[in-house]
Amino acid sequence: KQDSVETAKMLAKACKAGLIDMTSTHDDDLVAWDPRHPEDDLDPRSETYKKLREIRKVLRAGGLKVNMVTCSLHGNPLFRAGGLTNPDPKIRALAAKKVERTLRMGALFGAKHYVYWVARDGFEVYAKTDFAHCYKWIAEGLNHVTDYIAKKRMRNFIGGTVEPKPNEPRGAMFLPTSGHSVGFIMTMLKKPDFWGVNPELLQHEGMALLNSVMTVSYLCACKKLKFLHFGSQIKGQFDDDFPPLV
Repeated sequence: KQDSVETAKMLAKACKAGLIDMTSTHDDDLVAWDPRHPEDDLDPRSETYKKLREIRKVLRAGGLKVNMVTCSLHGNPLFRAGGLTNPDPKIRALAAKKVERTLRMGALFGAKHYVYWVARDGFEVYAKTDFAHCYKWIAEGLNHVTDYIAKKRMRNFIGGTVEPKPNEPRGAMFLPTSGHSVGFIMTMLKKPDFWGVNPELLQHEGMALLNSVMTVSYLCACKKLKFLHFGSQIKGQFDDDFPPLV
């Protein structure tokens, strides 16, 4: 795996060549996460602190802006039963700390958006799923995002988005489509105007056999289309990247 500083240098070079003008990232793509040290980015002695500032220096030198940051509540085994919707309140609290860390990264890089990628917030067995609380837990997690942004005066963030996904890695997700996401935003979040949707048109929408043109039209009509995320997907399959489709 290529080091994140080297990746930043490659992207900055592409920006100088006029090929791109913005980039985006998951927190785990930049620095490793240790649940025992959830605020390592605040410690000037830590490798995390030093590497993040080295990346910022590279991006600034190349004139490359950051559109969005995403907190990965996916890869670590701690989140195998969910991040924001984990039935264990201690894991949900740890997920919230990881989100805060990602927001601080976004503030450092001047990111415009925070993205909630649904990751492992889903289920396999209906009878074992706490449907009475799962949507309340997502709302608590996303309301915490806007509360933290306001508390820390992170003026760089102009909005947040939900990136819906019907399945994979869980059997089913709590916010599977753009329509589910808009309904959730408008009825359950404290600051619905802050939030929108960034559909992955050629991937996540295709997994549910949805029409991407209608998805964009619907989000535009609702004024909830923040930006587009293009992936690659054979319609009707699991989350299956297929580069020739792009």
